[in-house]
Amino acid sequence: MSVTDVSWLAYYMPLFGFLFVFTVMYAILAKTKVLGEQMGTNLIVSFVFAIIFISFAPGLDYVQTVTPWFVVLVTLLLFFMMIVGLAQGDVDKFMTSKISWAFLGLLAVIFLWSAIVVF
Repeated sequence: MSVTDVSWLAYYMPLFGFLFVFTVMYAILAKTKVLGEQMGTNLIVSFVFAIIFISFAPGLDYVQTVTPWFVVLVTLLLFFMMIVGLAQGDVDKFMTSKISWAFLGLLAVIFLWSAIVVF
C-alpha cells in the first residue's frame, strides 16, 4: 500500500482560499447583477473582497472550514442529479424550486455552522 504525503498543500492554502472567495464572489455578483452587467466592475470588487477576506487570519480559517463541506454538497447534488437524470431521462422535472431552496438552505446551514465553529 502506498502512502502519499500531501502536507505540502497546506503551504498553498492562502492561494486556494483566495481563489475560492474570488470565484464565489464573482459568481454571485455576475448572477445577481447588483453592480450592473459590467464584467470589469465585478472582477475588481470580487478581487478586493477576496484580498480583504484572506488578509484577515480568521477569514482564512473560515474558508478552510467551509470549502470541503461546500465541495461535498455540490458534488452530492451533481451525482444525485446525474442518477435522477439517468433514471427518469429528464432532470428538469427533478430540479424544482423546492429542491433549489433546500440546496440553498443546506448551504446557508454550512456557512453558519462554519462561522460558529471558527469565530
